[in-house]
This record gives sequence, C-alpha cells and structure tokens, in this order.
Amino acid sequence: PVAFTTFVSCTGENVDWTGTLRIRFHFTNNRGLDPDDGFQHFVDNEGLHLVGVGETSGGTYRFNIVQRIFFQSPDPVELFPIVSRFVAQQLIIGPSGGAVGEATFGITVVINAIGDAVVEVFDFTEDCLPQS
Repeated sequence: PVAFTTFVSCTGENVDWTGTLRIRFHFTNNRGLDPDDGFQHFVDNEGLHLVGVGETSGGTYRFNIVQRIFFQSPDPVELFPIVSRFVAQQLIIGPSGGAVGEATFGITVVINAIGDAVVEVFDFTEDCLPQS
C-alpha cells in the first residue's frame, strides 16, 4: 500500500493519494540446483496505481505506472542487498477526466539477504499541461 499527500499546482489543491505498488519477480539461479544458493538474474515487473482525492474540490485524480526491469547481479557470490531504483513519468488525470499534468515518480526498492523488500518513495513532482 502507498499513501501520501502532494500539492498539484496544475489544479491548485492538495491531493491525498492512495494505491498499491505491486512488484513481481522472476528469479533464475545460475549457480547450481539448490534454490537456497540464491539467484543471479531476475525480471522485475512493477505496477503503481494511485487514486487521489482533491482536498478542496473533492474531485478524483488518477496516476498509473507499469514497467519492467531486468537485473543481472554483477557478483555471483554476494548478491544482496539488491537496490532497484526507477523513475517514471506519467500523466496525472484530473477531476474533469482529462490530463492536467505530467508527474515524475521515483521509488527505491531495497531487497535484503532474507528477501524482505523496503520501499521508499523519494520523489513526486509534476509539470502542468496547457488546458483548453
């Protein structure tokens, strides 16, 4: 789950965002038959789907990202921690149903040696689009 508030200058109001970040991994073990040996290659599929509510207007906002990352560990012995960082740019859909801006959303995911993932939202900025 993801929840945060940002000021969307394109519409002049704070937006309370909530949603889900889904991360799916496919691992390939290049170091033997024992799965406890770890992995050296993986494919990471990530999807972020947010719905926002304008604090002033009560209007509904939407923001969606889908991306795929391929990773090959540079070290076949010491694989962890793995740090995956992505920055994506997508349209912010505003209360009127049209695009009001482009948002850049940055996330860092750190996976430790026991497989726990820690997600840190580190950046959310937006640029307004001309409105007709």
